[in-house]
Amino acid sequence: MYTNGYDSGRYKKQDGFINYEACREHALETSVKFDHAPWECGLRCRFDSSRQGFQCETMTRE
Repeated sequence: MYTNGYDSGRYKKQDGFINYEACREHALETSVKFDHAPWECGLRCRFDSSRQGFQCETMTRE
């Protein structure tokens, strides 16, 4: 969840979802709380120190 927009580089990360649909449902509900903030759901995410952020093998948003 990019609460300050994609360009800010700051985001709120939540993990532990069982599938994409569960992540999407959570993201949509949370997005409304932050003035319809943009969001992404990813698979196999890890922290990349060179980019100072989480990078995922696949990222999806709608």
